[in-house]
Amino acid sequence: MKLIALFWLIAGLSACAVSTKPSAQAELSSGLTDRDTLVKVFKQKNITDPLRALAHLSHVCNLQVNGKQLPIVDLRELVRSPTVSRGVNSIVVLSEDLSVLNRIEYTQSRPLTCKGNQLLVWGDLSVPEFNSPGNVLTFDANGKVNQLTSIENNEWF
Repeated sequence: MKLIALFWLIAGLSACAVSTKPSAQAELSSGLTDRDTLVKVFKQKNITDPLRALAHLSHVCNLQVNGKQLPIVDLRELVRSPTVSRGVNSIVVLSEDLSVLNRIEYTQSRPLTCKGNQLLVWGDLSVPEFNSPGNVLTFDANGKVNQLTSIENNEWF
């Protein structure tokens, strides 16, 4: 019995010792869940404005477009002012190598969640390329919005 237990212990340890290098996506996801790493990447790539105060930065979800995963990040910066600070809010679409593909400014419509190549936002969002606002943004593989529609949030979930 001890011999069988010892065999399984050695087999288990051997299996654990065989490791593969994490995929680029695994590294991407783990880096985006750590806020300090995300802040560091945004500062290194000059995505945040050095003259603004960083108020909020979070990885919301990943779009799935043509086999690519495009991270969506919610960014809120404050423009410093001697009187009242003004907020600048952006939905940032990143490539797999964390380069900015698209940046969509918003006032109150916060990004909520992704499903495939679509992003649901809270409230209606106006995008300059479209005549009417909507709360579902559909993206292409280059991170550009190619459709803007409206749904009831309950239809999404």
